[in-house]
Amino acid sequence: MNILPMQSSLRLSNPAFALLFTLVYAILLGWLMQFHELWFDETVPWLLALYSDSYTELLYNKRYEGHPNLWYSILFLITRFTKSLWTLQATQFVFAVGFVFIFLRFAPYHFLLRLLFCFGYFGLFEYGMISRLYALELFAIFSLCALYPKRFEHWWLYMVVLGVTAHIHLFGFMFSGALGLLLFSEAFFLEQGTPQKCMLSRKKKWAGLAFWAFACALSFWSMVRPEELTAVNPERVLGYTTGQAFTLPSRAFFPIPKFQLHFWDTTLIRVRYAIPFSICLILILIFCFRSVTRLLLTLLLLFTGLFVFFIFKYDGYMRHHAHFFVFALALGWIMFHYRSLPTYKIGAFKKLQALLFLATFIQVPIGVFAVYQDVKHMFLPAKSVAEYLKKNTPENSILVTNHEVRASTVVAYLGHPVINLSNLKPSSFFTPGVSEKSILTPLQALNALRALGQKERRPIILISYSKLNLESYPYPIQHIISFDGNYILPNTSMYLYQVNYLPLP
Repeated sequence: MNILPMQSSLRLSNPAFALLFTLVYAILLGWLMQFHELWFDETVPWLLALYSDSYTELLYNKRYEGHPNLWYSILFLITRFTKSLWTLQATQFVFAVGFVFIFLRFAPYHFLLRLLFCFGYFGLFEYGMISRLYALELFAIFSLCALYPKRFEHWWLYMVVLGVTAHIHLFGFMFSGALGLLLFSEAFFLEQGTPQKCMLSRKKKWAGLAFWAFACALSFWSMVRPEELTAVNPERVLGYTTGQAFTLPSRAFFPIPKFQLHFWDTTLIRVRYAIPFSICLILILIFCFRSVTRLLLTLLLLFTGLFVFFIFKYDGYMRHHAHFFVFALALGWIMFHYRSLPTYKIGAFKKLQALLFLATFIQVPIGVFAVYQDVKHMFLPAKSVAEYLKKNTPENSILVTNHEVRASTVVAYLGHPVINLSNLKPSSFFTPGVSEKSILTPLQALNALRALGQKERRPIILISYSKLNLESYPYPIQHIISFDGNYILPNTSMYLYQVNYLPLP
């Protein structure tokens, strides 16, 4: 690839390109989002924000989430004005369109590579259609990259964005930490490649360092869950081999799924091929970044952080593993701004761009497949269950569930809590780790359902996530309807049962 088109696009004298394709992306994403059914990882932050009466209560309720506070704080602010679930997707839409515009407008890559990323698997599907905090994270990371050439000139703006990035997600915290270390090593020690640092007084440097350190410390504190330090299971570490971890970079760059209904978070790349492929990718990246030592060290620090997290803490899914690719993409963007270094080699950037071009070229048809599946098939039946309940349940009936975790999505679509059978309390959101322990067996659910019907003396509707054996149960409980079709998420079928009040003999 010729680097001249990159230099031309970097001058940004014609913003029409970015505006035009951002508009195309916005129209396409807005149309596609209507077909996506939200699932519980998407709705639980919304429910936590909606059913927390104060901000301090929100911070307490989210203590098991393992994420910083920013995404929840944004949703808390929105839910003070509206309870409409569509605003969750609207918020996701704003940040997705935002990161696409920044990438198209400011990234130094060839215009085709930029388009491929934005309209590929990660840009359009994983971080576009699905309403999680990752679009906000990419918006912040790309903002840091866009501001990077002016980081010393716009010191406090860069500090604020660096702090905000740390408060979105653990991976945003990693990126903020790595870029902060790079920034302050340049500000205090390195001379070459940092001509603007002379603008900073010593007082300003130390104030910025204190601000960044405080922001990172606060983010870390907000992520630590109760008893977090005891949560590392030695048996898990032994069972999760280093070999498994080394499959992840290849799957991040080339997220080729099994082409089936349950495609999400699957891979066609077998372990025996993925490991050497990942090692080759890492070696290529080292070769590309070797001419800018400070960025090579930053890349290795970030990749080490990812490996440590996946080995010791959490296996993760594609949305997590993708950060091997996202970090390489962002640091490649930053590397382009070190052209003044005597060690800088233009050929290295061109090789990196070729690798990223190959990855994004493959990601586009995968994205098309994922979007097609999401449009054609339901993600899960929660929305259909909620619509059925709104239209067909008696006004005096009580809605209950035997699985608080999965019922949370139905609660989001219903717009009001349901009763959790395990404790007979209103359930609006689930608490990770706690809610899973309180799931009733089918027989326990049937007995609790009958007892509640006798107590309340009105119809009880059960939202069940397992098919109950009513033939062997001696009391009359009616099966209403089953939602057990073909869904993208496996094992998410739902069944509705009703018990009517019968006087005890």
